[in-house]
Amino acid sequence: MEETKEISFGASVIAALEKLAAKKVTNRKELEAWRAAAEKLERRITAEGEESVPQFVWHYLGDADIRMRNPKYRADQERRLEQVLRELGPRAHRMGAR
Repeated sequence: MEETKEISFGASVIAALEKLAAKKVTNRKELEAWRAAAEKLERRITAEGEESVPQFVWHYLGDADIRMRNPKYRADQERRLEQVLRELGPRAHRMGAR
């Protein structure tokens, strides 16, 4: 049972990050909506006590306003997020096997 919970949590974090990454943030209204979704995910991660979420995820969730203003920073964070998602993918399926 515990294994299923951990796998589901990891997979749901990946899905939530992918959904956030797909949202365009080009104005304040979109930024507010993005931040609300990011804060919901942050609360969920915190409530689960999940230490396996890489530190970069916290930076990504907090930096939407910088990405909106700075295309180079946005491109760098998008590349790094893709990397993290690739790393989390296999880990999400192995979490319960620790």
